[in-house]
Amino acid sequence: MRAHRYSDPSEPTTTVAAPKLPARQPVAIGSATVSSPAAVRSGRFYRVRGGRPLRGEIPVAGAKNAAPKLIIAALLAAEPSVLDNVPRIGEVELTLRICSALGVRWRWLGDATLEIDPSTITDWRIPADVSPEHRCCVIFLAVLLR
Repeated sequence: MRAHRYSDPSEPTTTVAAPKLPARQPVAIGSATVSSPAAVRSGRFYRVRGGRPLRGEIPVAGAKNAAPKLIIAALLAAEPSVLDNVPRIGEVELTLRICSALGVRWRWLGDATLEIDPSTITDWRIPADVSPEHRCCVIFLAVLLR
């Protein structure tokens, strides 16, 4: 991503790289306003106006594409692993179905905290009914070959 500096003599402005925002929908963060200006409508930047530093916290959603891979990576450990901020989405549920079929013991410790115990693996077959729907089946090879 590239950053671009805007000059507006009426107010201090800083531009930072950011994900897409819907067009013309400003978001208030503290005392500043963040919007996606027409010049950068592609959504690759936010224009921050207000002249004050941004402060506060924004909860970050779980990494939906990384979660299944991290669950599978946890199966390579010798002891139980705890993963935080795991989203409860279909891909994660399919990964956990495969883990259960392999004999892996797992449990939700909270809304988005998952404990995985790979020491209980007893089977080496991925169920045929799950594998066509799951994008990560090939990544299970590392676990099955260890």
